[in-house]
Amino acid sequence: ILIDGALQNLDFSSGSVEFHNLVIERELNQKVMGGTEDEIYIFYMRFRRGIRVGIRLSKKILLIQLEIDSGFRNGTLGLLGTFNDNQNDEFVLPNGTVFISGASQTDQNLHLYGLHWRTQEISSLFKYDGTQSWSSINNLTFVPLFFNPNLTAFIPNATIRRYAQDICYGEGLNDPTPEQRKPCYFDFSVTFDADIANDTEKTLKTIDTAKKTL
Repeated sequence: ILIDGALQNLDFSSGSVEFHNLVIERELNQKVMGGTEDEIYIFYMRFRRGIRVGIRLSKKILLIQLEIDSGFRNGTLGLLGTFNDNQNDEFVLPNGTVFISGASQTDQNLHLYGLHWRTQEISSLFKYDGTQSWSSINNLTFVPLFFNPNLTAFIPNATIRRYAQDICYGEGLNDPTPEQRKPCYFDFSVTFDADIANDTEKTLKTIDTAKKTL
């Protein structure tokens, strides 16, 4: 782990390592993907002010989760959204104006919104070793893949498109509403990994079931 720009090996045999204002915890998460069980470590950074950040790398995807204390209500902006129970002001620009809301929350607009909150070298909190810098790891020309509910346009190859629908919707079936399974199609199109797409679809079904019980 890089600490103040210096690479250090930490001993997690006790499950955590404590610093002055931070505790780093490591948890083992047994996760089944593709019929096999993977051992995936989740690292949590627990700050004393009530912030907990979880990071794990699973099947080529870096997953980040954030938990914050209720004391931060009305104290967040940017990519975290606005923590005030008002869903109409989640996308506020640095100048305080609402950038997008409602039907304008397209992938393209969300990408543009994120660019408004891109850090600058002078404002970055990260420290880099001698081989890297803020400029070297920021690709300012990168444009992500945007989902298109027209699967013929989104996945032009008919064989791959058929395989994607088998995974995300059902074997041998044509998906009439692919936008409802957008994360599954997107993950497959980016990674071409059936395990990742399957896991995404299972997660979506679990979330949907949980919502119905609330």
